Amino acid sequence: MSVSNDIIEIEDSDSEIVQESSNAPSESAAEKMSSVAETSGDILEQIKARLTKVLRGGLAFNGNIACIRRYEPKDVPNPFLTLAGVGVVGLPLSEHEAARIISSFNDGEIPSSKIAFENPEWDAWVKETAACKAFDSEELVGDQAPRTTPTFKLRKLVVRQGPKMSATTNACSSSATGAIGEIFIALPSAHVGGQLAFSHETESFTAELDEQSGFITSVVASFAGVTCTTSPIASGYQLGLVYDILPRAGSEPIKLPDTHTLSAELRDALSAWTSSSVSDARLHILLAEKYANESCMGRQTLVGGDAHFWRHLEPVIMQLGLHVFFADIEVKIEDTASVDSGEGDDPWDAIGEDDFYFNMEDQLGDGYGELKVVRTWSKDGMLLDVPNANFAIQDLVEEDDVQAGIVRFGGGRAKVRS
Repeated sequence: MSVSNDIIEIEDSDSEIVQESSNAPSESAAEKMSSVAETSGDILEQIKARLTKVLRGGLAFNGNIACIRRYEPKDVPNPFLTLAGVGVVGLPLSEHEAARIISSFNDGEIPSSKIAFENPEWDAWVKETAACKAFDSEELVGDQAPRTTPTFKLRKLVVRQGPKMSATTNACSSSATGAIGEIFIALPSAHVGGQLAFSHETESFTAELDEQSGFITSVVASFAGVTCTTSPIASGYQLGLVYDILPRAGSEPIKLPDTHTLSAELRDALSAWTSSSVSDARLHILLAEKYANESCMGRQTLVGGDAHFWRHLEPVIMQLGLHVFFADIEVKIEDTASVDSGEGDDPWDAIGEDDFYFNMEDQLGDGYGELKVVRTWSKDGMLLDVPNANFAIQDLVEEDDVQAGIVRFGGGRAKVRS
């Protein structure tokens, strides 16, 4: 059995293959060559370590700057929203209730100190379902899912009416306040307009809130530092709660990557490589996303974190004059297992995947499998015939993160984990 994956391979544009003389070097020359090889190996490992730092720093970030989830009435408890000086506010929001709130709070913003929820199930739903799922979703944080759930603190209630209010643009909660993001819960309130348009560097996302807004509860999560533009309300009223997302004490906050700094570090690492004594070697970077039996691989095929990484890699390789190609690699690992034969249940049923989960690098290093490059493409997706394309798994950048459990049982059933 095998695991197939795809990689980006980078080589110096000036690299070439040099045929060495077959004369055996003297002992002193051999020692010198060994020393040079060790030094070259150290340099290459240092460059790989720098690239690993860039990738783990978020340049291959596969999340989004914002996301939205929508809930039907049966899935949301009634908060029994109560405002100081106003009383209980019924939902869906009526024109009469909206007028009462606006008459008491002229700017349409009510601080948390003036807000109460008579239904205790509301706070539990926000913390355990709405806000938690919105922020801790693959759509928003990608592979950066926090190990500990953040806390969610109510900041304010907002009421927007049309057509008086114009579009507004502001940055979501600054990291200076300690918030790592923001949750906006649009409560049932019939309106047209009021979309939230988020942007950050080259990324953008729009949350449409007016569809079925009279009875749907929409939960929008966004990272701190993202710019948000709120479109005008054409008609009706929009009622929403704003929560800050705060990291728990002692936990490392999840945040958008500083791509400007990371791009500079990527450029410096590759520049150091091209000017080093190992510039004739290739760098192999395993793609993070899954690509199932692609007949063509290229920059246009990349998705998620790979696409994000490519957007920053491409200008660097053009600047430095590097060659890049994509490779489909196949890894085959074989192992054997034996079970005691006896009466009763099938003994193979006692063997699980976890019993044969091993490190791919160790297995290949011990000669229990093989890694080979199946085919290669140019960055534009054209098939290439690349000489000497095969490499060892130890040559991969971030090879420590590459694991697989591929087992072929002699006479038994196969278990696969990748």
